[in-house]
Amino acid sequence: MIEQGMIQRINTEYYDKIQARYIPLAKADLTELKTSEKDVIDKVIEQMSQLFYFFLVYKPQTDQWQEK
Repeated sequence: MIEQGMIQRINTEYYDKIQARYIPLAKADLTELKTSEKDVIDKVIEQMSQLFYFFLVYKPQTDQWQEK
């Protein structure tokens, strides 16, 4: 997909570790998804958003949870 120009790979640093992120360069064709499939995707995104918010708000004030 990178060779076809559909996505771009970007390396970012997160807590001193390199992460690969893939950025879409083309819009997704959602007409091929069933309504039930789209509902599942929306629910997962909502759950992940809530999980991210939980860790953002309740993040420990120490770095004990990080790998050393």
